[in-house]
Amino acid sequence: MLSEIKNTYPNDEVKILIPVAQSNKFGFSEKRGHFVLLEVDMQEGKCQSAKIHDSKGGLLDTVYRGAKHLKKQLLADKNLSLTKNFAINTEYHGHQSVFNGNDCGRYSAYYANKIIEKRNLSEATDARPFFEKHL
Repeated sequence: MLSEIKNTYPNDEVKILIPVAQSNKFGFSEKRGHFVLLEVDMQEGKCQSAKIHDSKGGLLDTVYRGAKHLKKQLLADKNLSLTKNFAINTEYHGHQSVFNGNDCGRYSAYYANKIIEKRNLSEATDARPFFEKHL
């Protein structure tokens, strides 16, 4: 998808928001699904930076390793043009509790909405009104 966007907007500055459904092993147990939001900034066909927005806390990802898998996929994609200073960061927002295994997709939609409305997540505090209105 990023390659298609790069080819469609080769001379523009573009912010790309992609909900990513992951399915990674959770420690030594079976695979577990989890949604995150991938935010990519692209300028003139080159990926400048990428940010993974995870609604859970970082401690859980030490076992799940979702950010590691996604970073590996992005860096291995030969069709993407990455700048020399390309960086992938992960923001663990901690809005979703450890025992809540159902709302990660809803949080990804909430984060995308906030980024579209406000250009960042500084005001992303209480997602419940968004959930009640949209999901």
